[in-house]
Amino acid sequence: MLLYFAITLLILSLILFFYNWNENKIAFYLGGFLALIALYSVTYYFTAIAKDPFWFAILYANFTFLNLAAGPLLYFYVRGIIRDSAQLHSKDALHFIPFGLNLVGLLPHILSPFSEKLAIANVILANFDSIISVQIDWLVPIEVNYTMRPLLLLSYSCYSMYLLYNFKKRQISHLESYQYRITFQWLFALLTITIISTACYLYFVIGFFNDKLDLALLKLNWATYTITFTLFCLTIFLLFYPQILYGLPHFISEQEDSSTNYEFSLDKNLEEKFRELAEAIKHYMDIEKPYLKSEFSLEDLAEALDAPRHHISYCFRFIFMKGFTKIRSEYRISYAKRLIENPENDHLSYEGIGQESGFNTRSRFYAAFQEIEGCSPGEYRAKRLSL
Repeated sequence: MLLYFAITLLILSLILFFYNWNENKIAFYLGGFLALIALYSVTYYFTAIAKDPFWFAILYANFTFLNLAAGPLLYFYVRGIIRDSAQLHSKDALHFIPFGLNLVGLLPHILSPFSEKLAIANVILANFDSIISVQIDWLVPIEVNYTMRPLLLLSYSCYSMYLLYNFKKRQISHLESYQYRITFQWLFALLTITIISTACYLYFVIGFFNDKLDLALLKLNWATYTITFTLFCLTIFLLFYPQILYGLPHFISEQEDSSTNYEFSLDKNLEEKFRELAEAIKHYMDIEKPYLKSEFSLEDLAEALDAPRHHISYCFRFIFMKGFTKIRSEYRISYAKRLIENPENDHLSYEGIGQESGFNTRSRFYAAFQEIEGCSPGEYRAKRLSL
């Protein structure tokens, strides 16, 4: 059961990672955090539960250094939501020092032949107590390694909860926005689950070096099942409420002083602000016709309107109820239809009409026309002429 939840969580996190890469980079940090938790659970299953020598040799210590990035990724996600920005700074690299040190310490083992790793796996599986005496990291003792991973994640989780609590205190007490309420609740649930599960795991890891092995593994099994299952449920929740991924948007009104602290300048009429942004998008598309440029992208639209890219994406998904690519194609096809209907454009080929409308290839123009109008450009012209 643990393996099922872990692999499903890993798949969902990868979907979250790739699906939001271009639109909402804050979600990238969340996807990375969930993926690392899932990868750890998969590793734990094959090493401590299934005790498969082959998978033990592949997974044990080869990927454990990645776990030290889980805490920073969770922190970057919460901080990004609070600031409404995915931007990182050069000093953020300091958060990955433990990750780098662990990688350096494990590098000789990672680069060693698979036969050596398999031999280590067989030794440990023959007597699991020997896991303490098998020193794989040449920099840090295994006791420190095992304790440091949950300790760092717990520290980052607690600090992220502190940031969220401070942020919440500075907001008006009667926020009307559904977006804010559901996002706060989800963030609180995510951090609470991570803190409780990691604290229990840390307690059990400390006891791992003192308790009897069977009892220690039973406790660690319970903690691993708990955090994997609960994070799996939270990720499934995102499928039903994807607007959570767009966080706590910040809007600055024109009347506000330029010295206003952007981080805490929030508006309870959030939905109205998004509707205003959606109107600005529609006005810009109608008047400026940027879609006629074949390279026109979501980034170009965000830059033109001086709005965060994930705000623009939110408008398309939850106000227009269509993706950016779909609406861009609809605008282009609408323009192409006007060209086809104008007798002055009879000299243009359909490929030329497609290029004039913003399509960079004939095949894309035909495919989009067929999808939106249910016929080819030639069939559309014939229908218009028969009227």
